[in-house]
Amino acid sequence: MNEQEVEIRRILVALDASPHSRAALEAAAELATRLHAALRGLFVEDVRLLQLAQLPFSQEIGQLSASWRQLNTARIERELRVQAKRARRTFALTVKQMPVASEFHVTRGVVASEVLAAVGDADLLVLGRAGWSRVLIKQLGSTARTALAAAPNLILIVPAGGHLGWPVQVIYDGSPAAEKGLLIAGSIMGEGQWLNVLLLAGEAELAVFHDQAQTMLRDRDFNIGYQTLARSNVSSLLQLLEFQSNGLLVMPLKPALLAEDALLTLLPRIKMPALLVR
Repeated sequence: MNEQEVEIRRILVALDASPHSRAALEAAAELATRLHAALRGLFVEDVRLLQLAQLPFSQEIGQLSASWRQLNTARIERELRVQAKRARRTFALTVKQMPVASEFHVTRGVVASEVLAAVGDADLLVLGRAGWSRVLIKQLGSTARTALAAAPNLILIVPAGGHLGWPVQVIYDGSPAAEKGLLIAGSIMGEGQWLNVLLLAGEAELAVFHDQAQTMLRDRDFNIGYQTLARSNVSSLLQLLEFQSNGLLVMPLKPALLAEDALLTLLPRIKMPALLVR
């Protein structure tokens, strides 16, 4: 595998009204700047809200009055237009001072489906960890879950308050996805910054994986450290990463030696952005 295979030239970031989404936009813009990639913003007017408003028994509680009221299709339409306008303005202000090509689109439909439909020509999909309805809930939002299952691209999941920074942590298990992740991590590093390779391996493979990673990262001008995960489980990863809000975690979407549902446990708990590699 060579670096040409892992170039990131087109980034798609999906936006909504949540703090997770704003953090995702900042991370996407930062990566676009580092990689000289084009950045596309997408806001989806959620058609399910309009469908819900058309049901005869649908009600909502007013934020100020705390009283129940009938859902109104016209009001939902106005709120969607306002949210789209705010998302467009936030996107424009974020990229204004950045030397990247950018564009912004608004579409209407089921959010996850529209995001997947738009992501085809992008190299990287950037999402907030949860939408506006799950700001305070420690679990992945439905769009993020759908993307992990179905999106063909690299996926960056960003929690509210998460910031790209250093060190970059890369889980390396010897798989093609791990090799790809290591090369991507190397491409975004700057001189003097720290990259920490987390070797996820059994005792027999440890030395081999260490040599493989060293070979792929040879002649780099950033600092590289190596660490063995003593226990190949999510708990050991959380002990290492749970309290770090800056940096970046790069890992295979389906890492070896971890349970099938490991990401659903790990991603809601860590505070840094996570780049998942297929």
